[in-house]
Amino acid sequence: DTIFDFEIVRDRIDLSAIFNGNASLGSNVIVQQVDNNTAILANTGSGMEQVAMLMNVTADKLDSSNFTF
Repeated sequence: DTIFDFEIVRDRIDLSAIFNGNASLGSNVIVQQVDNNTAILANTGSGMEQVAMLMNVTADKLDSSNFTF
């Protein structure tokens, strides 16, 4: 998914359908800066796959509070 209107202080990325509460940022989910955007990569069981691209979001501004696992 490509998300154009993600607001760090308000929005959350819901990955509960993938992890059912059994994940954490850094181990099963990685954020990567790609130009002015942030790629969200998740270990879906087949390795790390991009599950979202947040447009115009800085990766180092995200932490575990921005996710639902």
